[in-house]
Amino acid sequence: MTTRKPALPAFVLAASLLCSPGGIAFAETIEIPPAADTSLRSGFEADSNMGAEAELLFGTSTQGTPQNHALLRFDLSSIPANAVLQSVSLRFFVTSFNHPAMMYDLNRLLVEWGEGTNVFRLPAQTGDATWNSRLHGIALWTEPGGGAGADYVAAPSATALLNTGTNEFTADGLKTDVEFWLQNPASNFGWILHPSSTAVSTGKKMASREDADLGPRLIIEYTLPETPAPVLGSPRLVGNEIRFTFNALANQAYHVEFTDLLSSGSWEVLTNIPPQDEDTSIEVIGTASGAERYYRARIP
Repeated sequence: MTTRKPALPAFVLAASLLCSPGGIAFAETIEIPPAADTSLRSGFEADSNMGAEAELLFGTSTQGTPQNHALLRFDLSSIPANAVLQSVSLRFFVTSFNHPAMMYDLNRLLVEWGEGTNVFRLPAQTGDATWNSRLHGIALWTEPGGGAGADYVAAPSATALLNTGTNEFTADGLKTDVEFWLQNPASNFGWILHPSSTAVSTGKKMASREDADLGPRLIIEYTLPETPAPVLGSPRLVGNEIRFTFNALANQAYHVEFTDLLSSGSWEVLTNIPPQDEDTSIEVIGTASGAERYYRARIP
């Protein structure tokens, strides 16, 4: 007598043939507050630190002195390593000024400086930034207030006309700077903000990071490369269970779902797979019930 091997139920074939949803390219916009900011002020305050002030000073007084420069640095660790930057802008709020709108430059800093914790007119502590020193008691600026080409890149990363209220630096140079810092995090010393010219009557104030509502924000738009869709494979029956595998990428979570009727468009969660430390093959176990059952793995 000839014995025929029974055919696999339809749901097993469905599991092997069903394609998972396509890969996803993620777009994101984040706003980052400064990790450090302070003002440099010439004249009587040339050795004072203002790292804890609620306002940053920048520009030159009507008499030509004192002069003021602002320093800002941002922590970029929240940006994924594989992010593709689309745009970068620096937004801030000018709180008060007695002078007309003027042009200002934002230049990438080349040297370390210390934010400090002092307020107006208090003497600097060791390691604080002042008009004379980038690290008080440790290192001077190459020239007071910072030297072009030595303490900061001579060519500005962005230039803008600044007035009262909300202002924004937007230029490809900012994106270039952030891309450089992401590749070279030890060189992230931030920017120096100063007037584009030596003209007098350019002094202004803007909210510092101590102002949680109006403080500066670095706005970064980026995308992440498309994540490949998981591929289901190796379906098999073990008792009353259907088992199959799919390829899981490192640091990526997945949802595994099933339905008994494709036309319904309704999927139920079978299991959620947390991110794995490395690329791996995941085995999924479901219950074999009914004539058909369809499975898929998708990126949440």
